[in-house]
Parts: sequence; structure tokens; C-alpha cells
Amino acid sequence: MNREYIHDPLNQPIDSIAGYYTPLKELKLMHGGREVLCIMGYVAVESSHYMTGGGAYVLVPGYIAKWKFKQSDDGRPVSEVEPVRDDKAQQRISEEINGIETAQIIDFW
Repeated sequence: MNREYIHDPLNQPIDSIAGYYTPLKELKLMHGGREVLCIMGYVAVESSHYMTGGGAYVLVPGYIAKWKFKQSDDGRPVSEVEPVRDDKAQQRISEEINGIETAQIIDFW
């Protein structure tokens, strides 16, 4: 089942429940003949009951079905993605990501 991904602005901190995150770049990786959307950034945990700290993260919304095909109500671009469900595909994509940049967190939708 495809989902919509609303692109956050790059290089601008976004407040979250325990700190903030900053998307730094969007990357399209080729995997199995399809493009995979990867968002690389930095997360800072400032006020969590469980931990504090931060580091590099990569969000992988999924395979790109439609690239920035519309805008959200607040004017941000929206892409349609198909989440990567296969464990082996997730592992290979994670390895490709870590070959480009080291990330403490790689999160697949």
C-alpha cells in the first residue's frame, strides 16, 4: 500500500516531542531497478525520560512511485512512496546507505 511523504525543508531544525531533527539532504538510491527515497539528517534528543544525545539518521520512506506530484496544504512537496517491506531489501539498502554515510539510526516506514 502506497503512502504519501511530505518533504520537510532541508537544513532547518524541526521541533519534535523530545528535541528536534534537521533533514540535511534527500537522496535517491537505485535498488532493484527502482529508486528509493532516503532522507539524511541529524536528530537531537534534549528532554527524554529514556535518553539524551543525538546523531545522524536516515529515514527511508520507500520506493518512489510519484515524485513531488503535488503540494501539501502548507505548500510542501508531496511524493508517493511504497514502503520497503522485505527484510533482505532493507538490509541491502542499509548497507548501501552506510557505504555513503554512517548513520546511527536507519528507519524504514
